[in-house]
Amino acid sequence: MLTLQLLTNKTKFAIDLMTTHMKVRFFVLSILLLAISINSFAESDNTPVEDSLKLGEWAHSGEGTLNVNQGYLSNWVEGGESSISATWVLNLSAKYKSDNTSWDNYARWKYGVLKSGYESLRKNEDKFEFESKFGFNASESWYYSGLVNVKSQLFNGYSYPNDSIPVSAFLSPGNIVSSLGMDYKPNKNFTLMLSPFSVKTTVVWDTVNIDQTRYGLEADERFKGELGGYVTAKWAANLHENIVMNNKIELFSSYLNNPENIDIDWEFALILKATKYLSTSITTHLIYDHDIDIPVYTFENGERVRDGDKMTKAIQFKEMLSIGFSYKF
Repeated sequence: MLTLQLLTNKTKFAIDLMTTHMKVRFFVLSILLLAISINSFAESDNTPVEDSLKLGEWAHSGEGTLNVNQGYLSNWVEGGESSISATWVLNLSAKYKSDNTSWDNYARWKYGVLKSGYESLRKNEDKFEFESKFGFNASESWYYSGLVNVKSQLFNGYSYPNDSIPVSAFLSPGNIVSSLGMDYKPNKNFTLMLSPFSVKTTVVWDTVNIDQTRYGLEADERFKGELGGYVTAKWAANLHENIVMNNKIELFSSYLNNPENIDIDWEFALILKATKYLSTSITTHLIYDHDIDIPVYTFENGERVRDGDKMTKAIQFKEMLSIGFSYKF
């Protein structure tokens, strides 16, 4: 029986090891295929999304967008309720390029509110992001680069219908990525940053009101640092005269803590322009972070309720279809 148990344990260990190696190889292969496929499209895109940079000069740009969704019901016997939501998006960028250097900076803030039926006004979107990337030219399209990316929110967030205890706040959590690597920029619409040396820091500054264990930290921690590999790609393309697509994906793997578990942050936007100021947009946002536990819910008597204290690992996904009014400056 002892011999059989040892063989069983060894077999399980071998299977786990093989599974881990397969996940790592699959991740590397996925990155290569992503880079090759996106780059092939990017190089074939002859329609610039942004104006060309003039060497030795700063280029500043900004865009504000108000997206609206609305539905109204009155005496509707089949049921339902009226709703309205609005999301404000502000994008700012400042870029500089010389013969040997490239410096890209951008900031973005998204804030949205929702009112459904007789419920009070609720926040359903709040994201602030700042990124700065500086590089020295290595060859025609490659740069030795350093990057800093900061993500958080500006206002308190709640797990409705409980609006008395916040689950998030400014820098609670906050995610900071600092990385060194190579940046591939074949044209102004595509960039691929490969960083074998990166530090991802998760911050929960307000541990009095915010439960930091919700975001992968221990009960006595405010900061959590992880050393790992980081890959980020951005691709913008005019698919048609009035159709613009934006893609941004970030991948992070911790070297010391289950490197086979890849953190994913992928944003996609498809914008159909009706006029200079009016457009319809479809946006999606997918997040997976193995350090974050997701509550498990069940349905009782037609109502969605927590299944005790059960938690799981799951993909976070958000999708929005809206009409927007935008202005560039």
